[in-house]
Amino acid sequence: MYADKMVAFVYNMRLELVRSIDGEESQAVQEALARPDHYLNAASIARKDEVTATMNYMYNQRNVSILTNELEEYRENILSLVECKNYEDSLAVRDQIGLKMDHVNGRVWGDNLFYNAMLISASVAFDQIVGDVRNAEYEMLKLLLKPSGENQQQ
Repeated sequence: MYADKMVAFVYNMRLELVRSIDGEESQAVQEALARPDHYLNAASIARKDEVTATMNYMYNQRNVSILTNELEEYRENILSLVECKNYEDSLAVRDQIGLKMDHVNGRVWGDNLFYNAMLISASVAFDQIVGDVRNAEYEMLKLLLKPSGENQQQ
């Protein structure tokens, strides 16, 4: 489904972030490259407290924008699987699957996760995003597997 592609994208972005800071030969990068899913063990990251390079990777290279666009595309793709009768049903389905990228305390979605974040914090944020993607997939499957006579809202 769409979730596997999105999870792979997130894991690869996190791997590239760590590679750009820890280096190609670091233990964390080598362990991740040895796995088919490129999952990165955060305990193996050497420069966990690096902030400046994390900010450079996420903002100067526009990766927050790229990640946001990918997540929005993923959300729209899975929402297209459910036929909603009206706008209110559409909003209810959006709320049910999550993946909200709203402004919080005047800050945009990515800033709440990555602005002035240490490398280890950014790594954890990527794990949170993967969890949100998997939860959205689960919620969408629940909606799709409901008996046809049930309302989409819970």
